[in-house]
Parts: sequence; C-alpha cells; structure tokens
Amino acid sequence: MLLRRSNVTSLQFTTYRLQFTIYHLQFTINMRFSVLPFALVIFVLCFANCRKDQITTNPNDKIAFATDTLSFDTLFTTIGSATKSFTIYNPNDQPIVISRIYAEGDTRRLFRFNANGVAFNGTDGSAENLEVWAGDSLHVFVDVTIDPRDENTPFIIQDTVVVETNGNRQTLTLLAWGQDAHFFGRNMPQGQVVAATQDTTWTNDKPYVIFNGIIIDSLHTLTIEPGVRVHIYNYGSIIVKGKLIVNGGNWSDTTQIVKFSGVRTENGQPEYLGNDYTGGLLPDWQQESDYTDIPGQWNGFILWPGSETNLKGIELRNGITGILATKYLVQDNTIVIYPTAPKLTLENVVIRDMVGYGIQSWGGDITMSNTSIFDCGVNNLRIEVSGQCQFVNNTFYNTGSQHINHRDPIVVVNNFIPISQTQQLVEDIPLNANFYNCLVMGDRSREEVVSSKSALPTGSFDLHFYNTLFRTKDVDIAAEKFTDCYFNPAVNDTTYFKDVSLRDFRLHDNSFCIDKGTQNTPFSITTDQLGSPRDVTPDLGSFEYKP
Repeated sequence: MLLRRSNVTSLQFTTYRLQFTIYHLQFTINMRFSVLPFALVIFVLCFANCRKDQITTNPNDKIAFATDTLSFDTLFTTIGSATKSFTIYNPNDQPIVISRIYAEGDTRRLFRFNANGVAFNGTDGSAENLEVWAGDSLHVFVDVTIDPRDENTPFIIQDTVVVETNGNRQTLTLLAWGQDAHFFGRNMPQGQVVAATQDTTWTNDKPYVIFNGIIIDSLHTLTIEPGVRVHIYNYGSIIVKGKLIVNGGNWSDTTQIVKFSGVRTENGQPEYLGNDYTGGLLPDWQQESDYTDIPGQWNGFILWPGSETNLKGIELRNGITGILATKYLVQDNTIVIYPTAPKLTLENVVIRDMVGYGIQSWGGDITMSNTSIFDCGVNNLRIEVSGQCQFVNNTFYNTGSQHINHRDPIVVVNNFIPISQTQQLVEDIPLNANFYNCLVMGDRSREEVVSSKSALPTGSFDLHFYNTLFRTKDVDIAAEKFTDCYFNPAVNDTTYFKDVSLRDFRLHDNSFCIDKGTQNTPFSITTDQLGSPRDVTPDLGSFEYKP
C-alpha cells in the first residue's frame, strides 16, 4: 500500500536498498580506521598509568604523620577515654604498603587501636599490609584506659606507635595524663550511700567520681571542702536526704571553687584565674575534644523533702537539671505530699549548660545570692506550688548556645504544677517569691511567666520584683508586682557585660546596671561573686562594677 501511494516501483526500491548497504559498509570501514588510533592512545595511557601505580619499594619513600604526638587530656583511672585518631599520609607519587603498625613500650597494653578497619590491642597486636594510594591517607583510631596508681596528683602515661614501610621505622608518641580518684556509686568500692553511719567530709586530695549516683543519708551530713572536683558518670544523680554543706570560695580564685560536672575532663574554655578573667584558650593539644559545655552528661542534684543543702562557691555544669528541690514524691503511681520542704541556700554559685532547668523547685524554700544561671534548655529558674524564696543580686541569662536552643522563658513562677491539660497540683500553703537587684536577660519576647490559680485562698501567692532589670520585649505581669524595675532599656547588649560571648558577666564600664540596686533587701549582701565589696548603692546582678 505504501509503495503504491509513493509511486515507487519494485526496481526503484531494490536500488535504494543497495545504496543504503554501500553507505553502511563505507561508514563501518571509516569508523574502524578512525577508532584504531584512539584505542591505541587509550591503551598506552592505561599502560603508563598502571606502571605509575606500581607499589613503591624504594627505601627513600616514606609515610608522613599529621602530628608527632597524640595526646589525651586528664583521664580518670579505670574509665576509658574518648576515641581519638591520627592520620598517616602517603606523600609519594606511587602507592606504598605499610607492612606493620604496632605499639611498643611498657604501657602499650593500656591502648587500643583500629587502623583501616583492623582492630588490635597494644599488648601483642598489630595491623599489617595496609596499602595507601599515592597522595592518599588513612586514619588510626586510639583509645586508652589507665590503671590506678594510688596517687593523689596526676601522672603521665607515654608510649610509642611504630609504622614500618620499605624497611623504614617511623614513630609517633602517645601521651595521656592519668588521675586517680575516689569512686562512689552502686557496686563501687566506697558504695552508694554517703554518711551512712556518721557525718563525712570530702577533702581536696583527689577527685571524686560517681557512678549511678549517690545518696546522702537522711540522718547525717556530708561536708565538701574548697577546691574539690566531683565528676558524675552518665545519668548519675546526687540525692540529698540529709544535709549537704559545700564550702567553696569566691570566683577570684577558681582553685577554691567546688566543681560538679561530667566525667569527661577535656577542656578548652577560659575561666577565672587570680583576680582577672584570662580569656583565650588552652594550648591546641588540650582542645582536641572539648566536653566542658556539652549538656546532659549527668542528672543533677535532687533534694528530698526535709533535706537541707547549703551551696557556697560551686559550679554545676553539663547536667540535665542543675537542682530539683521537691516536697512531692511519686510512690506507687501516687503523688505523696510531705509536710517539710527542702531548704536550699546558694551563694556565689554558677549553674550552666543544662538540658532542662537550672533550678526547679516544687515546694522548696530557696535563698539565693550572687548566683549566675545561664544556657539552660528549658527554664533557668522554675518555682511552683509553694515555698519561701528570696533572690538577691542574681544574673539569669539565656540566648542559647552551641548546644542549647533557647525557646522557653528564663523565669517561671506558678502556684501550681500542671499535671495534665485539665489537672493541676495545688496547695493552700503560700508561695512567696521576692527578687531584688536581679537581671533577667534574654532575646525572646517574653522571658518571665507568672501564673496563679485564683481559687486558692487570698495571700497564697505573694510575688514581687524590686530593682530588677528585664531585657525582654514584653512583660505581662500586674504593675503592682514591680518596684523601681527597669524594662528593656534602649542600650546595646554589648554594653551590659564585659564579654557575653565568653559568659563573662562582670559589668561593662558603661553598663546600665551600675548603681541601680537597693540595700533594702531581706538579708545583707556585702560582696559580689568575685568577693569584691558592694558599695552603698549596689549594682544589679551577681557582679559589682570594678574599674
């Protein structure tokens, strides 16, 4: 049908097919002769490249290290380190084979290695025949667990990694600081219950490491002397049923501060030393892993009903909630209300880098002065249901950090606890909370929330702010709750403090907070967090201005 429509005869069709066949034959011949030189070039290049990729056996060809020393900061004995690594480079233009990687030295058994997926221990293991391409590299991962030595001061562990190639022997130094400690907790030598039979004192001879938490017995007192370091392992808690007294100093000398933190001691942060804030960072070899501001490494303090806790000159960091003071306990799925509130006194305290709350109080009695609470994931301070609370010259700051997303108000005060969407826990006992010369500073539109259940008896909720500065866009609290307070002064944030990026809350030379306080406070404050004297007209916050 198609041929008939095109008026093409059978002879014409045969001619067309013959021409097409000739054209196809010519194209094939041309392609064969044109592809041949190209294929030859590719073959030569591949052959040359294969010759170049031959593994070098020249003794002059060596590997190179990214560093000559792999250092571990101070590690507690019996607790393994974080995993670190060093890099081996092949700077040559041919592949090279590392015939063997191993450790040698008296302490090699303490180290564990993984080179290119090959795991081995330092006692008698090694990784062998590892090929590294030209210009490429491989990583060797290392961790260490240090044996106890019954020594109070830190000690050094030093060993050597040997890498053998082409008859060459190249070495890298392994360096770790070890520290013995007192070990407490469940299944630990010194047990989980502290002051079980008599009053106990922790002295500053070596650090205290807590596994799974400790309980301070309800009948006795634990006293902690200046300079003690307490490190709490994963999700451990310090439960106070009896009495806890911590006698740290002021922040002009950080060696006298009692510090509570996680067990990781790798450190890259500046801190107060002597009479000045040093700023700057530690040497590079001490900054390779920085755990100092990572929250959530332990639970925090839990203060039971009827307990008494006096904290002076301490730092709490890296926890979930710094302090929970409660007179309510859950027993058999029922909330039990105890008649005696926990009593908490804080002076010259720093609470920072918490996943949840800095301080959370369910019916606790709190007295707090010269205290700074910052970088908390939920609220810096949360007071609920009841309690007698007095806050004088404190700094509450939150704009978030590298690890904290600031979304919730800094200060929350309620005379109830929300249990569900329709239920609240309330008491007829009053909640009295007064703030004097404090700073509440953040970057949200609301940084304070105050809620009251009107059905409770008159006088059951007494809240007042005196000479307190709120750096926030909105304040939604009845005007009669404020006396001589300051709301969102139109000044640059950088002029409040020395250096807020370093969390240095000493007052700037032009700070709005200078001489804005009152001496009419429920108890006398004669010095600030650094121990500097307060003048006749005190400044706001935990630091008095010092030129």
